[in-house]
Amino acid sequence: MSWFRGKKDPGNGYGYEDRAALKGVGGYEPADPADATPRSVTSAPRSTGTSSPDAGGLPPAPPPRPGLQPSLSGARRGRKSGTAGAITAGVVAVVAVFGGVVMSVGAKDSSEKAQSESERSSEAPYSPPPVIEVPAAVPGWQPVVGRDGSYAYDVPPEWTPEPGVTHGWESGPGISLSTSAFLDPGYCGGDDPSRRAGSGLTIVEDTSVRAAAEETVRVVAMSGFRTDAGELPAVAPDPSVPVELSFDGQAVEAMVAVATVWVAEHAEPCLASSVLVGAVAVPTQGGDSIVLVAYADEDKSDADELTRVLTSLRTVAEEDRTTVPGPTA
Repeated sequence: MSWFRGKKDPGNGYGYEDRAALKGVGGYEPADPADATPRSVTSAPRSTGTSSPDAGGLPPAPPPRPGLQPSLSGARRGRKSGTAGAITAGVVAVVAVFGGVVMSVGAKDSSEKAQSESERSSEAPYSPPPVIEVPAAVPGWQPVVGRDGSYAYDVPPEWTPEPGVTHGWESGPGISLSTSAFLDPGYCGGDDPSRRAGSGLTIVEDTSVRAAAEETVRVVAMSGFRTDAGELPAVAPDPSVPVELSFDGQAVEAMVAVATVWVAEHAEPCLASSVLVGAVAVPTQGGDSIVLVAYADEDKSDADELTRVLTSLRTVAEEDRTTVPGPTA
């Protein structure tokens, strides 16, 4: 059965609600989440032989929220967020800069202006920004690459990486996820924000990795899979499992949490009867946790596949990054 229907915002062409208008998700979004530069991840040795990345290595995400304690207030399920508001702001900034140039040139003869523009057009044709590619850690899967390729995670081949998209839910208690990927986006009757599976990164502040992973799973379940009438889902968590991830070439202790979520009966057509929600939390020296979330209709994935998505989170050495021309369309 299909699942999750986000609320489309008719006010923009992207089908997503303006990120700046969301409540309970921090109110921050980089102009391009995939371009928000993560500072270098550094690792400090532990007596166990593992290490924690420096807090500076966090991927682009909303400001951390202590403990992600959910509020079960019966608020309606929130809307999917996107980059439309930030893109608009970027366009306004560009227009403002070029507006000054146009005003300066406007004092010249119009023929000279036309000739100058023609010369500029022939001398500097538009070229799309380059794209950073990195190798997949899971054979046959595709990477979702953050920023300049300094970190990545992998998703199955049928998923669609959208590293420049931030999505999430505004209520119950709300969470947003950056460096995203989706399965079957827009499948539900042309409702663009709908998808059968998704993933993305966030940050949790001042808590253990076990608590960060488990609370994030619960927050996603309560935020994303309540009905429009406010009926809460039932959540059955599996025991959390410690894992090791590769950050800066060192093993970092992390924690994986996965839960089965049963949506209330008589839910909307775009909500499945059951879904899987998983999260992996990675500690940092500053006490925060980097958290990768993955969720999917139980008919479309299983716990093993979600765990493979989660445990593929890693940093990428500079020599393993390749710059290629960006798409032209």
